[in-house]
Amino acid sequence: MKLKIREAVAVEGRYDAHAVRAAVDTLVIELGGFSALRSAEKRRLLETVAAERGLILLTDSDAAGFLIRNRLRSKLRGAAVKMAYVPAVKGKERRKNRRSAEGLLGVEGMSAEVIRAALLAAGATPLGMSAESREAGGDLPFSAEAGGAENQAAAGWKNTPPPAQTEGGFCERGGSLPGTGVTPPSAGAAADKPPGFPPVTRAELYERGFFGRADSARKRAALLAALDLPAHLSVNALTQLLDLPAYRRKYQTFLEQTEVDSQ
Repeated sequence: MKLKIREAVAVEGRYDAHAVRAAVDTLVIELGGFSALRSAEKRRLLETVAAERGLILLTDSDAAGFLIRNRLRSKLRGAAVKMAYVPAVKGKERRKNRRSAEGLLGVEGMSAEVIRAALLAAGATPLGMSAESREAGGDLPFSAEAGGAENQAAAGWKNTPPPAQTEGGFCERGGSLPGTGVTPPSAGAAADKPPGFPPVTRAELYERGFFGRADSARKRAALLAALDLPAHLSVNALTQLLDLPAYRRKYQTFLEQTEVDSQ
């Protein structure tokens, strides 16, 4: 069964939309690339959809995708918008003759499993499943054969095997790269934090040397790689991401492993 979610998903183009529709059952909005930044009608559409059911922005992990995402986020400030990210994976979509400028796969090149995992990690709401069931690790409204195990792992749920990575940068059915996501703080964000963990702040990331220090670029790159996040992710976005249970747990594991390695 295909995963059904409450939020609508906005993507850059037609082929991205095809990939998302193959992965989840929801409203998918094609932004039309940079044209969405100049369209008052498209902005009003996104604002209306965000108010009615919530909206998830899912753009490519290259510089252009981040530019579209960040400018739209500023235009939609105050709306119920969540941020989902696909991993920065080297490769080429099969329909293209050459790689993109940065050599990264776009949303259209990701498997359904990766897309579902990215949306769930961003805080997408699976329909027909309560928050209590999700916290308890209950079944999702789609089968494990269709990638349920990978999605549960990416969402931080229990008793799931690690995802598999294919060669050559392509994400095939039956194995996935971990999905990633980030959502702005909201009234319900605190309730979703892993118990016993205080919020992660910019001050903490600074004290741990992830920015503002001589060796920060290397340390932050290692952290982003451990979290399967794109290299373009900003410190502010990373701070917001660490409010999500799936990535908070990965962050704690990274800190623990780093401490062990330094001893």
